[in-house]
Amino acid sequence: MKASLLAHFRAIGDAWRRLLAQPLSAGLSVLVIGIALSLPLGLIQFLVQAQGFAARFASNPELSVFLALDAQPDQRQAIEERLRAYPAAQSVRFVNRDEALQDLARNAGLSDLLGALSGNPLPDAFVVNLRGSSAEALARFRQDAAAWPGVEHVQSDAEWAQRLDTLLRLARTLVLAVMALLAGGLVAITFNTIRLQILARKAEIEVAQLIGATDGFVRRPFLYFGLLQGLLGAVVGWGLVALMGALVGRELAALNQAYGVSIRFSLPEPVMVAGVSALCAFLGAIGAALSVQDYLRQGRAK
Repeated sequence: MKASLLAHFRAIGDAWRRLLAQPLSAGLSVLVIGIALSLPLGLIQFLVQAQGFAARFASNPELSVFLALDAQPDQRQAIEERLRAYPAAQSVRFVNRDEALQDLARNAGLSDLLGALSGNPLPDAFVVNLRGSSAEALARFRQDAAAWPGVEHVQSDAEWAQRLDTLLRLARTLVLAVMALLAGGLVAITFNTIRLQILARKAEIEVAQLIGATDGFVRRPFLYFGLLQGLLGAVVGWGLVALMGALVGRELAALNQAYGVSIRFSLPEPVMVAGVSALCAFLGAIGAALSVQDYLRQGRAK
């Protein structure tokens, strides 16, 4: 057992020394892997954040009931009573048309344009915060509320959130497909890198085999070389993701302030970082194993 562990430690040390002995070629291979991984990893992290943002709206939607401009006070009172009686209504807030115009001018920076209007084009409205309402129940309630006397239009923010969620799921599927292709690319890169390593050490390997070295002994240092290369590529990829997050974060802050939303690019969870890094190391080892196995097979065929 001790001898086996010592052999693995020696193989790791040998792989690490060979990485350091070829800083340019090894560094370029690691950089290529990191760059290839950084784009899908960054997109997945952004999609996870955006999907959580959309889910908050879909789970707790906000319903806006716009009244007709000629709606009577008794109609407005009846509408309010019906809204408050709705079981999923968490809160009901009345928005006066003059108050809405002032908020629009203040938040959207349209005071000059709105000041040129002859009158207030905005209607009175009720804003209803809902909880735990399914999409079907919300659609039925919208249809019923739109038919009430004095109601001009009913709008729900859950609609665009659901559409956004659908688009995000599609985008995530496409990104995962790209990652699957890049995983194959990582195996191919490692395969070729290890092939060059084997050719450079061909004489050494042949001498070791003549004195009784097993296939496992020959394979071991190359496996660790591929593993280290994949792992370092993942580290570079996550570093680039963090750099992109820092650059995008400033623009997202301006977007949040302009639209009153809360979208941010945060670093992934440590479990995700560790899992992707381990997967990249495993793929690097797979590429190395395939390359060594191909060399050994050709050697037996001679």
